[in-house]
Amino acid sequence: GSQNPASLTMNGPRSVQAVFYNLQTSVAGAGTISVNWTNPPQGSNTTVTLTATAAPYWAFDHWTGDLTGTQNPASVVMDRTRSVQAVFVKTHYPLTATTPGGGTVAVNGQVLSQPTFYPIGSTVSLAATASNGWSFLHWQGDVTGTTNPVNLVMDKTNQVQGIFGTIVGTNIAG
Repeated sequence: GSQNPASLTMNGPRSVQAVFYNLQTSVAGAGTISVNWTNPPQGSNTTVTLTATAAPYWAFDHWTGDLTGTQNPASVVMDRTRSVQAVFVKTHYPLTATTPGGGTVAVNGQVLSQPTFYPIGSTVSLAATASNGWSFLHWQGDVTGTTNPVNLVMDKTNQVQGIFGTIVGTNIAG
């Protein structure tokens, strides 16, 4: 049987065999799998519950291997050695918006001091503002051109730099 613990009356010669199975887990993307056991391997026909937990800016998508579907948490019966993978997908991409000097770059009206994450597919507005005596020249990196402000669709990791130059006046003496 599969009862655990099991009792056996020794009133003569007996043969007993305990059957255990291993569970191998892996992750695609960024996240973790927790398993509700304390001492692997698991006895035959033990039900094990797996819970997938996504890292920040990722989401659990589905299970592959010996466990399929999108239910989370999900259970698997240990009636043989099992292999299960949790698949996670990105939900946000980072944007770094900087300038080497001469002004500021604002994203949706805020100047960023570090990379900031935005939902995949969202549109952000980049606006370059020149300091006194400087002019906005162009965008560099994942946005190019001179349009200011400019919209950017967050479909990947983006790095953008606003380039500014000084205004130089010249007089021609004759």
